[in-house]
Amino acid sequence: MLPGANVVGHKISQRRRLTRESLDMASAPDDGPDNDTPPSDLTTPKGGLFGAAFDSSGTEDPNVRSLLLDYHWVTTLGGTTAATVIKYAFPTDVTDFTEGVPGGYPDTKLLEKFEEVSDEQEAAALAAMNLVASYTKLKFEEAVSPSAVDATLRFSGLTDGSSQAAFPANPGPYSPQDARESGDNWLSTNGRPPADFYGTDHFNTIMHEMGHALGLKHGHDSTYNGALAANQNDNEFSVMTYASYFGANTSTATEAHLGSSPQSYMMYDIAALQAYYGANFDRVGTTSAYTWDETTGQQYINGTVAPNTGVTATHKIFSTVWTQGALSTYDLSNFDEDQHDDLRPGRWLTFSREQLADLNGALALPAPAGFIAQGNVYNALQYGDDTRSLISNLIAGRGNDTIVGNVLDNELNGNDGNDYLQGEAGNDTLIGGNGSDFLDGGDGNDLLLGGAGVDQLRGGLGVNILQGGAAGDFIEFGDGIDTLRDTWTDIARDVVSGFGAGHSVDVLRSLVGRSSLGIEYNDDFTNATLTAGSNSVNLGGYFEGGDFIAAARGMGVDAHTTITYVNFLPALQEGVRVASSFINGIASDAYLEGDGLVTFTLDFKSAISTYANSFGYYEVEAGGVLGDVHILFANTLNVAMGARTVELTPDADTRLGFFLIQDGYNRLGGLPDDLSFRAPGSDDPATLDAGLPPILFSDSRGSLDGAVIFHTFSTLNPGDMVQVLSGTSQGGLEMSLGFEDLPSTWGDNDFQDLVISIQTDTDGLFVV
Repeated sequence: MLPGANVVGHKISQRRRLTRESLDMASAPDDGPDNDTPPSDLTTPKGGLFGAAFDSSGTEDPNVRSLLLDYHWVTTLGGTTAATVIKYAFPTDVTDFTEGVPGGYPDTKLLEKFEEVSDEQEAAALAAMNLVASYTKLKFEEAVSPSAVDATLRFSGLTDGSSQAAFPANPGPYSPQDARESGDNWLSTNGRPPADFYGTDHFNTIMHEMGHALGLKHGHDSTYNGALAANQNDNEFSVMTYASYFGANTSTATEAHLGSSPQSYMMYDIAALQAYYGANFDRVGTTSAYTWDETTGQQYINGTVAPNTGVTATHKIFSTVWTQGALSTYDLSNFDEDQHDDLRPGRWLTFSREQLADLNGALALPAPAGFIAQGNVYNALQYGDDTRSLISNLIAGRGNDTIVGNVLDNELNGNDGNDYLQGEAGNDTLIGGNGSDFLDGGDGNDLLLGGAGVDQLRGGLGVNILQGGAAGDFIEFGDGIDTLRDTWTDIARDVVSGFGAGHSVDVLRSLVGRSSLGIEYNDDFTNATLTAGSNSVNLGGYFEGGDFIAAARGMGVDAHTTITYVNFLPALQEGVRVASSFINGIASDAYLEGDGLVTFTLDFKSAISTYANSFGYYEVEAGGVLGDVHILFANTLNVAMGARTVELTPDADTRLGFFLIQDGYNRLGGLPDDLSFRAPGSDDPATLDAGLPPILFSDSRGSLDGAVIFHTFSTLNPGDMVQVLSGTSQGGLEMSLGFEDLPSTWGDNDFQDLVISIQTDTDGLFVV
């Protein structure tokens, strides 16, 4: 049994080796499952299983559907439950096909050419089964006998002719198959591999034939369910096509050069098998680091030879990876050349051109362009909507690399060289490493680390952190909420563009109060120079209609100052709708972060509403947990002059959040100081990412669900509505918040139902 296999109970027999034809002369003509003879038996079980129809009409990818015969193995006659265990055997005598078979074996010509498989064929067949088991929910077990009663898949040799295999029993229309021979694999001269069979056309043939036996059709044949697209119709994408390279004549099978045939089933084969038999996610909760040897091409997982892999005769790397749901990393740091690595499903990685497969065996080497595989390693397709199918991380090598992520939270490390890293969706970490790198976060909340060298960092969408490093970098702020994070020394060397409202500079190991921060604008407000003592930074963007605010937090090595550009608070009037561009939520979350030292002074400014709203606050702890809930103003229409100013000192590593209870005083009265927010249907504290509005709870009064509550964190509001806008005033010494007490999706959106301002006690601080 091969390492990590799901094939159980089998030991390769020791038998006399048979004389074979020259392996170099073997070819793969028509493998012959396509016939139109009506089967006489569709009901006899084969190894306890039955062929049954499969509805592929819902298969969205036409390339996957092009491989589906629409018949697969099920557990009951006429049933729909796919097999999970398939019994296999290696017959030793022709009588294994005839004894106890009603009416005898349908194809007696095959029996006339029968021979036992060799040890090498047996090993290759086991490897092919292991691969299928690693992709699907199928497990393969050795049958107690090679008879049709006990074995579904049988592997035999042919003395001559072409290799072929029988589909699961079916009446057509593509290829009718009698139940008595369904699942039988017949391996001829083109299916006689050497001991080191990976990368040989013989192993490719064995995988191909077993694909038929499990219900896969030819990918190049358009007569049923269409054919593979022209730019995907070769062995890079499927072993079920006769085309080893694009544009090949598929009237017969073409071969790659020695060592350049697929070493595994490829992406459309895997997806088609999973459509029939489900996907294997047995390694969820584990981690896998994939590496390849730069000399031999051997694949490893976590430093150990990967199951069902081997070294080819020419040391090529040519396979598709299915991770079984493990948190997976491609570690390609041992390769020197320029890489092009794409983690998206159905894409590929090119990291060793010398080890790319030569796909046209009829042409002399070196192969011309167009006959070389595009990648060394190919990513499997995503199984439905299940992102556990995808690769999480990648570490490149010492060349000038291009790396593209996927929808997961990727960590992409360019390592040495001048690299291009594209984050795509997900909350990504992009690490440029040494060299002059280009980092683009894409969608999601990303962390971009330029490293050594002159780097270019682009924030993209989402809430992003950009850190260029020491060399003097080009920082491009995007449409998201971006923060440039570095020391004064490193930031001073950077060229910054696209800076505007909601963007920030986070200066590490420095505390600067707003009143100690010097700011100068050029004549057209497209450049701002920020100065603190002898330190300065130039920001390119647009700076008319707002000002900078500063949040100085922490001490010692944790000290930092976040400087954010914030628009002025717009003029608010009763019943006058605020322009949507001003409805910004909290302009700077960093401003409301606590460090256990900073004190916030909150001033009640005004409240114009028909509702007697209640207003309170809470601290958002690490992990987004809501705690320490208090009411500040029980009735915003009746706040005593002496109670309009409140001081708050939140704990370290917490953020202030505010909430408004619509008409809370009339609905709930004066609330006790024993409040908490709970997750719906639970006694657990609410969190920012709960997905549903939290429930206000009183220890003495129980659940307080008689009023609508709006939060400054939009994720806690129904439909993620934004119910607050913020802004600053000239000089940037305070942040003002305007609250809307009607749902913003249909209310008057005047945002003056309650207006407060917040200042800190660190405005004059200056410690660098």
